[in-house]
Amino acid sequence: MSSVGECGTGEIYLGVMSGTSLDGLDVVAAEFAGSLPRVLGHAHAPFESGLRAELMRLNEAGADELARASLASRQLADA
Repeated sequence: MSSVGECGTGEIYLGVMSGTSLDGLDVVAAEFAGSLPRVLGHAHAPFESGLRAELMRLNEAGADELARASLASRQLADA
């Protein structure tokens, strides 16, 4: 994550997502104090090509999709 500056008195939230392209994981830290949020830091971590391919295949129905989803979730946690 990029460097995080000083925090004020607001609440800090982390947002984590991967878009429909499944190119990687995006993370942002934001502080909410006052009328406008302030971005404290952000990062992008690309998925390894094999993991991305498996996540894309999970968008289609298959006989073993539950087992494959379980294995992919372990890969994702280890990434």
